[in-house]
Amino acid sequence: KKRLKAAAEAHEQAQKDEEELQRVLNAHAAKERKHYEAIEQQLAAVAEEKRQTQEEAQQRIAMLEANQIRLDKEHKAALEEARNQARIEMQRLQQEEMQEKQRI
Repeated sequence: KKRLKAAAEAHEQAQKDEEELQRVLNAHAAKERKHYEAIEQQLAAVAEEKRQTQEEAQQRIAMLEANQIRLDKEHKAALEEARNQARIEMQRLQQEEMQEKQRI
C-alpha cells in the first residue's frame, strides 16, 4: 500500500511538474512571440518610412524634370526672340546703309 501511495504521489507530482513546465514554456513562447512581433513592427515602420522617402524623392524628381522642361522652353523662346530682334536690327541697318548710299 505504501508503494502504491508513493507511486500515486510521484505520478501526481510528475503531472504538476509537467503542468508547471508547460506554463513556463507557454510564458516563454508568448514572450518570444511579443519580441518578434515588436521586431516585425519596427521593420514595417522602417519599410514604410523608406517607401514614403522614395515616393517623396520621385515627386521631387518629377517636379525638377518639369521645371527643367519649362526652363528649356523659355530659354529656346528667348533665343528665338533674340535671333528675331537681331535679324530685324540687321535689316534696319542694311536699309539705313542702302538709303545712305542712295543719298550719295
